[in-house]
Amino acid sequence: MLYYCRSITFLTTNGINSKFLSIGSEPLIFYATGTLSVKFLRPAPLNKPWVFRARVKEISERKITVSCSVFAKEKEFASGEIVAIRMNM
Repeated sequence: MLYYCRSITFLTTNGINSKFLSIGSEPLIFYATGTLSVKFLRPAPLNKPWVFRARVKEISERKITVSCSVFAKEKEFASGEIVAIRMNM
């Protein structure tokens, strides 16, 4: 769930920035999850800081694709991709 929350925050911010809007300005931009895939590569240590690295793979008028990985001590523990669809409100 944490992985999903970090990815959705990243893509929403990129969606807003791609439209040259500031957060909280009109029109409001919302995204719905189109697809979400996560690969758990190995158990993540609970006593070490986690680093989330995300990048936008594709951005269009209605869709943003973001890939994200979770690292601890420079080892990758999970990777995944989310495709979000812009919702007109």
